[in-house]
Amino acid sequence: VSQSRYAKIVDVYMWGAGGGGGGGARNTTAGDAPGGGGGAGGVFSYKRFLASSLSATETVAVGTAGTGGAGKTGSNASGDNGVAGGDSSFGTTTLLKASGGSGGTGGQSGTTAGAGASAQPKNNGDISTASGAGGAGASNAAGAQGTDTANDTSGRGGGGGGGPSGDRAGGNGGAFITNYVKAGGAGGASGSGYRDWE
Repeated sequence: VSQSRYAKIVDVYMWGAGGGGGGGARNTTAGDAPGGGGGAGGVFSYKRFLASSLSATETVAVGTAGTGGAGKTGSNASGDNGVAGGDSSFGTTTLLKASGGSGGTGGQSGTTAGAGASAQPKNNGDISTASGAGGAGASNAAGAQGTDTANDTSGRGGGGGGGPSGDRAGGNGGAFITNYVKAGGAGGASGSGYRDWE
């Protein structure tokens, strides 16, 4: 981006992109179908710069939301982990950064549901807040909702995918905070339950 020649102050607000949810598992045991965990939200960072301290043109990178892990169709197969969301940054030499959220863990073969991604710690800046964590997956129940964040500034964690007993819904992902928040990562695809035979 290029700044106006009349600028005195430049305020930069950044959000990292949300991580993708983990995919659901598929098992051979009736009733065991662990869902994937939700991805974490992105970090929020803000910093005020004197225009005179910046170059006439600075680079801006906007993080891309992480994709959800694939659900499995083969017997005793664990779901894929979600992909982490991309970092956002400002400056040709990075002057401000907002980290993307980690991806959720896929549901495991057996009865272990995927873990929600941990909250991302805050970055540099005049103000920066850690992200929300992803909700844990569940086995034959709805996944947990992701956690809120301090002062509702950072991205909230996405919900975990529920393990299907018939296909149960995953937990709700966090709502957008403002019009400027990047979308969270896609939820992990559901696994296909169990198979009685091969």
